[in-house]
Amino acid sequence: MTLNAGPIFRSGRTGCKALVSIRASKNELTEIDLSDCPLLQEAYFTSNPLTKVNVDGSVSLRKLHVGYNYLTDISVGWCTTLTELYCQYNNISALDLSRCVELQLLHCAVNNLGSLVIPHRRKLHGVWCYENRIKSLDLTGAPFISVISCFNNNLESLALEECGRLGIFWCFGNRIGDEIPLWMDKVSQFEHDARYEYPADGSQVIDHGYGWWYPGEPASGRHAR
Repeated sequence: MTLNAGPIFRSGRTGCKALVSIRASKNELTEIDLSDCPLLQEAYFTSNPLTKVNVDGSVSLRKLHVGYNYLTDISVGWCTTLTELYCQYNNISALDLSRCVELQLLHCAVNNLGSLVIPHRRKLHGVWCYENRIKSLDLTGAPFISVISCFNNNLESLALEECGRLGIFWCFGNRIGDEIPLWMDKVSQFEHDARYEYPADGSQVIDHGYGWWYPGEPASGRHAR
């Protein structure tokens, strides 16, 4: 069963064990309970005034879209089949994806995240976690990742391995950096903070103490390979 909803109730429990897909974006929902929907695979609740979403028991859920709401927390511990989680533009402070072994796409940007746990990264294709308070992020063991957008956080540590599929890497506005490896030259969009600044008047090089640099800097006098 698929439910495509127009303007509907403010809160409620679906209570439909046969429900496979529900689309109720741009409504006036404040709470939703999907705990009695074991066959549910897709749920779309973007742009509601939601403050609570219960997906405990949604063991078949693959796609959950709850962006642009008023959520302060979300639990997806039951959702071991989840491939997409879109919870951007809420006020979530921590996100634990320890049991999401199939995760491919994560969009959790513009929240209040101080902690982001993504242990299972083997199938990960994209992470958008920009404009949060995250201090540490581990994205190793993600051979298929093509997008990392983690700018404007409090990152002091970012673990990342060589990945030939990475095309977008936006990491500026943090306190991270390293010598730029050769494989990163293939990243089409690498937006980052440069560690060294070279004044146009030829005065002393400024070392910001963090940021990215190419081999030979600052002696080379330029931010390039």
